[in-house]
Amino acid sequence: MLTAILVQQPAHARQPHAQRHVQSSTGQTEVYLLRGLFNVFSLGMDELGRKLTAAGVRAHVVNHAEWSSIASRIIESRSRGQGAARLVLIGHSLGGNDIILLAERLGSNGVPVDLLIPVDATAPNPVPANVMRATNYFQSNNGFGSPLRAGPGFRGRLINADLATNRLDLNHTDMGHTSIDKSPRIHHEIVGTVAALARQPRRVAQRRPSRPPAQARTAPQAAAAAPQR
Repeated sequence: MLTAILVQQPAHARQPHAQRHVQSSTGQTEVYLLRGLFNVFSLGMDELGRKLTAAGVRAHVVNHAEWSSIASRIIESRSRGQGAARLVLIGHSLGGNDIILLAERLGSNGVPVDLLIPVDATAPNPVPANVMRATNYFQSNNGFGSPLRAGPGFRGRLINADLATNRLDLNHTDMGHTSIDKSPRIHHEIVGTVAALARQPRRVAQRRPSRPPAQARTAPQAAAAAPQR
């Protein structure tokens, strides 16, 4: 059923990549790809990261356990009015679970996520409201992959691309949980989607300071805020 409510770099290279923000040839788009367990079962994220880089999109590949530090880094850069104009989160297996935790943390700090792509996430949370678009690649019959569902307030577009039912064109007879992340067909589709997104103009997204409560306003502030007749 198609539901329309619609990432290996060497270890020594990860930290510098995660700290720098540059403009790519297809626009300011930043992609984080999260590997799964022990950094050994999701090497397809590394290959996908290289393909995205070749397409002119800046990609950072890290282990899923780093999701919290990535969130802090993104929130800090947005609070200073820095960072890329668009944000894409991709993850395989546990990385697919944790990109949603990352999106939730960003949402609670006023940072939108333009595109969320879990690949055979095992136990994903609902998609939070700050996500604009989510495409979930998974196999419902391999014992691991799970569909996504919309969380409270979600108003974006959500697609569950199940390789066992509605996306048989992406499936292989020998594909499973530890190989789905390496699929050239899925890579091709993801790279095309991200590259197309990167070409679209968009302002830098940053955290906006919250407004003071109404009761905390002074009399002159309240008068200034009142509509003029």
